[in-house]
Amino acid sequence: MSTKHENIAAALAAFQGEMPTIPKSKTAKVPTKAGGSYQYSYADLADMTALVMPVLARHGLAFITAPRVGEHGRELVGTLLHESGGTLEGALPIGGNAPQEIGSALTYMRRYLLGCLTGVVTDDDDDGSLAQASASPQTRQHRHPEGSPRR
Repeated sequence: MSTKHENIAAALAAFQGEMPTIPKSKTAKVPTKAGGSYQYSYADLADMTALVMPVLARHGLAFITAPRVGEHGRELVGTLLHESGGTLEGALPIGGNAPQEIGSALTYMRRYLLGCLTGVVTDDDDDGSLAQASASPQTRQHRHPEGSPRR
């Protein structure tokens, strides 16, 4: 059952009142150059969309992404659309050269754009820990939806 909202702001506010916290149910193990490894947990795009999309739809909202070439190179544009015609848009750069790297970057950016445009977060989100220069690779918690390290 859909709830009608006059505009995108009202719909987004209602969505945020119901939005789920996405559990980090996946674990990745990453080998280090020194021969050790570290692991981290993450929420993948499939888990995120399975929980978020029905709630967005209930409030007349939809989320789409499309790649484009912008003034700073390749980027992925995310758009939150409302049935009234209102939209919110954001873009993030797409890195990588090999098809697998580009595919991983697209999935990663889709997840982050969905979070940025809706306010959805994962449980125990500590992406800010990446800014801590003193953390070693073995103890730092990385987040990546495809289970590979960030570049």
